[in-house]
Amino acid sequence: MTKILIAEDEPKIREALAGRLRGILGDAALIETAADGGEAIDKALRIQPELIFMDIEMPCKTGLEAAAV
Repeated sequence: MTKILIAEDEPKIREALAGRLRGILGDAALIETAADGGEAIDKALRIQPELIFMDIEMPCKTGLEAAAV
């Protein structure tokens, strides 16, 4: 199973991307979402995703700060 994390602070964009990926991949992927850089770090450490879609400008920690962890 492929694990994907979507880190995006805009709810509409986050849910649209997650929905699109779920429609394409179905049960073949675990898709988690995060609303800010801090949440992205926590979820990434927990699920160990193979692929992360990361927004650069987010609250708490930017995408670049989160990716550096």
